[in-house]
Amino acid sequence: MQSQNDNQVAAYRKTAFQFVFFLFAFVGFFIFSINISQGEGNDSYTKLLLHMDDTNLSESSSSGHTVTKYGNATRSSSQSKFGEYSGYFDGNGDYLSVFGSSDLNFGLEDFTLEGWLYPSASQSYRILFESKNYGVSGYNGNFKVAFNTGSGTSGQIYMHTYNGGAQGESVLADTEILPGQWYHIAIVRSGNTVYMFRNGNLVNSGTVTKSLIDGANGVYIGGDSSYSTNGYLDELRISKGIARWTSNFTPPTSAYSSIDPKTLTNPTPEDIEADITAGYLTVTGTNTAATQATVNANYTLESGSFQYLIPSGTTLTPTSGTMDITALTVSDISTDINQENSSSKGAIKIGIPNKSLTFSQDVTVTLNVSSDYNNKTLTIYSRPDNGETWTYETSCLVTDGQCSFTTDHATEYTANYEVSNSPTPTDVNLDLNATISLTCTDSVT
Repeated sequence: MQSQNDNQVAAYRKTAFQFVFFLFAFVGFFIFSINISQGEGNDSYTKLLLHMDDTNLSESSSSGHTVTKYGNATRSSSQSKFGEYSGYFDGNGDYLSVFGSSDLNFGLEDFTLEGWLYPSASQSYRILFESKNYGVSGYNGNFKVAFNTGSGTSGQIYMHTYNGGAQGESVLADTEILPGQWYHIAIVRSGNTVYMFRNGNLVNSGTVTKSLIDGANGVYIGGDSSYSTNGYLDELRISKGIARWTSNFTPPTSAYSSIDPKTLTNPTPEDIEADITAGYLTVTGTNTAATQATVNANYTLESGSFQYLIPSGTTLTPTSGTMDITALTVSDISTDINQENSSSKGAIKIGIPNKSLTFSQDVTVTLNVSSDYNNKTLTIYSRPDNGETWTYETSCLVTDGQCSFTTDHATEYTANYEVSNSPTPTDVNLDLNATISLTCTDSVT
């Protein structure tokens, strides 16, 4: 029979065990959380970020580096890891040149070079990153990162440094890199150790003690005049002052962004202009004569109970000419339309007035209608801006009083609840001066 002291000792041991268990659990979670957060977005450590989504393959970090394309380097929709596009390099003198600055002078600081690679064919010793004066006599502290395709010892990732007259310290990893697949490649320096990762798995590490100082002259991306990549690159990032990973990690599952989703209510040109300045939209051309505009975060425009969502990475393109992107708008015009058509249950204008647009990804349009329409199907028709002929587009089922549908082009739309089986809605010849209008007609039976 246990004594009271024995019971107390057992209780103390149980309490001590629980305390130690939860302490280790807390510390483990804290460390795990720190490891996860190291890979986060377009932050203050990010000195170069290439989404490869716009025609200029421009740079998206706060550094604002100038990117110059060489050879046939271009944006392509044939392959992409995130969004609709990636950078394409044909292996014959294609590469990007990024003008240098102190941002790219690593010295002895920690850094991370990373990006997604999709080789189009078998190839050997092709460049992912290279400082401009690598191999030039007298330049000390230059570096390059290259790869071979293949499996076993034939698939490799390299990092070489240059000591001013010959190749210096090197780190090499044998790993599988095959054509026709996406791979996340990361080169991380922490102190004097360089870690190499493929798809988040550590494949080798080695020692580099050299100060890498010549980044002030800039870097090449995707190759140089002799060793350019044959394939696609996406979401390339250079980080300075941080070793983002030193052990296995989960590669990013979306494009890097520092921008939270944004909702604008009854937007004005001043609102859109402010969001361009804040980085929510990247414009090709000028704000009032743009050939393209790309949204860099989920972007919702709403008026009253109506809205449309443009997903992050979507590019807006006018079907002809240029557009005034500051005129991007949405408005609830239900009252105006109801005066002309008493059967209308709701109407909306989205896009840019008198300008037809296409979206590189589907946008979602949402109408709030009466809950009396729940489980009823509305038929969506479209016609060109200011056109006369309606064409069937899609249909939507009303749920919780809402009707939502997706579209990849900005034009005029109408949403009808068709009591009869009439093939097309009645054209009420509305002069909305709008990009898109949506109307619900007929009453529920």
